[in-house]
Amino acid sequence: MTRRYPVGLVGEQNYQPAVARVSPGQNAFIVHEPDNRFDPKALAVKNERGELIGYIARDSFIQRLWHDEGQEPIAFVSRVHDHKGFRQVVIEVLIDGEEANDDADFDADDSSQAAPPPARPEANQSTRLGDFRVAATDAGRSGCLVVSLAAPAILGVWGFLA
Repeated sequence: MTRRYPVGLVGEQNYQPAVARVSPGQNAFIVHEPDNRFDPKALAVKNERGELIGYIARDSFIQRLWHDEGQEPIAFVSRVHDHKGFRQVVIEVLIDGEEANDDADFDADDSSQAAPPPARPEANQSTRLGDFRVAATDAGRSGCLVVSLAAPAILGVWGFLA
């Protein structure tokens, strides 16, 4: 079974000309940079033109999949949005197999870390996940399923393509 996970990039502010040329639906390529002087385990993300648009965070579960489990997931751009004067990119990572859903190394207190989301609820349903309440609403003809994640003092909305 293939699962899809949204993953925010880091460092996009340094690559804004390349980020300006990406749009949702385009392929994104995850590339290991063993010669990176700051991090020999760095995972760069490049656009369809081969231009660097950002990096996978050091503490992301994608790092574990790549370096420890030998998986090289495929990805595409799912969202580009403006934030504090520059454009940020979220990619959707496709991972095969159930073992990829093991998020034991996830640190819930680290908001910069992208965690595997729970299995997508069916439209117009809600469920509890620990302290979190997850609700899904069918967005109609757009083909999207909007998933709301609420916790004490946190309210976020994620959109997942159907």
